[in-house]
Amino acid sequence: FQKGDNVKVVEGELKNLMGTVVSVESGGDMVVVMPQDTDGLKDTLTIPAAQLDKHFRDGDHVMVLNGNYKGETGLIVKIDRNIATIFSDVSNKAFSVLLSDIQE
Repeated sequence: FQKGDNVKVVEGELKNLMGTVVSVESGGDMVVVMPQDTDGLKDTLTIPAAQLDKHFRDGDHVMVLNGNYKGETGLIVKIDRNIATIFSDVSNKAFSVLLSDIQE
């Protein structure tokens, strides 16, 4: 995870909580998150990285960080489990990558 990533808690007491990464601690094992759109939660929370997934929506503009399409940018047109289909800004073609390999 990196500062600015949108994340969703996928297990534990805070399951389904959405937030934005503020910082990453302990060699990447713990992530400090600012909750989004929640009543009562106004302070940052430190959550184990294993309980978080990056969160994207159709239409988000992203850049590929790893793999065959590293450096490519485009719009997410479809998300299926942990795979995003992205329409490239440069080639005007669609390609698929793991959600873990992209960043807004």
